Amino acid sequence: MDTVEADAGYGRYLELGRAAVAAGRFEDAARLLGDAVVLRPDAGGAHLELAEALRRVGRLDMARRAYARALDAEPSGPVAEAAAGGLDSLRSAFGVMKRSNLEVGRRLASDRHVVGWTVLDVRKGGFGVVYIVRSDDDGKRMALKTFDCRLLWSDEDRGRFEREALTWVRLDPYRHVATALWVERIEGLPCVVTEYAEGGDLAGLLQRGPLRPRQALRFAGHLCDGLRHAHDQLGLVHRDVKPASCLLSADHTLRVTDFGLARAFDHSGDPSPPGLSELPAGAQQLYTRSPARPATWRPSSSYRARPWTPAPTSTPSASSSSRCSPGASRRTAAGPRRTSSARPTGGPVARRSTA
Repeated sequence: MDTVEADAGYGRYLELGRAAVAAGRFEDAARLLGDAVVLRPDAGGAHLELAEALRRVGRLDMARRAYARALDAEPSGPVAEAAAGGLDSLRSAFGVMKRSNLEVGRRLASDRHVVGWTVLDVRKGGFGVVYIVRSDDDGKRMALKTFDCRLLWSDEDRGRFEREALTWVRLDPYRHVATALWVERIEGLPCVVTEYAEGGDLAGLLQRGPLRPRQALRFAGHLCDGLRHAHDQLGLVHRDVKPASCLLSADHTLRVTDFGLARAFDHSGDPSPPGLSELPAGAQQLYTRSPARPATWRPSSSYRARPWTPAPTSTPSASSSSRCSPGASRRTAAGPRRTSSARPTGGPVARRSTA
């Protein structure tokens, strides 16, 4: 199905779903709106309307997932505000205390950083939040990646984030992978502590305009190199590659970030919550997998897909294979070369010194 057909089908399912809601047929509405989100998973409004229909039939856990997808698709604006309001109301139903994200200027205590940090900036995107912090002793900047508090409901959520983030910490340092230093709980939030990217990210750079071909090819090489390093060392598949997960250093070296966090941000540990089977098959898959961008996601409403044609088959030459980095040839699926005996079980895990 091409983009034009998808748009037409999406509009039709959305119209029928709204008519079913108006008639009080909420189960029918959930199925119809489920078909709509399959065709346009990037449309936060469709996820929001589906969440409301699911609430009407008592499928609160599925409604939670739909609200979260609405936030992931549209992190700001009216849809985000409505989705956040819906999540807050569900918190009351589940008996979960409401909590806000940290604010700029807040001082944070750390078990591993004696002096502490001050929050300089808060960056939200999808299910996660990044706090740019400054050390109160030497002024060094770091980044703390964690859940958006609106989606962090339980110790199960916290534990899942820590387990997945530790996979990223285990990766050996590499030029095209953002370095994760350790994992710890700060102000009750599970955080992975990472190096600060002076150059921002690729999403911010693209907002200034299209890249020059040479620069685009250079970034593509960096991206592929970083992804291959993670796969060759630990068998990691990123699952959520997007411009915002491509950080840039001061000299515009691209470093891939957020390894393992796609599964961490899969906000419910239950793979088959009540009400899942009542949705169309495509929507079931969408709401039970990690929030990686689906194949039909489009960067803007003006985008139109072009027919794909396969490249001619060719045999890789020795010169092309020699471009692979020395570190990419290591295959240590069992883990990094370092011993893990120094890592305590169940608590914050230090990866390397920040000095």
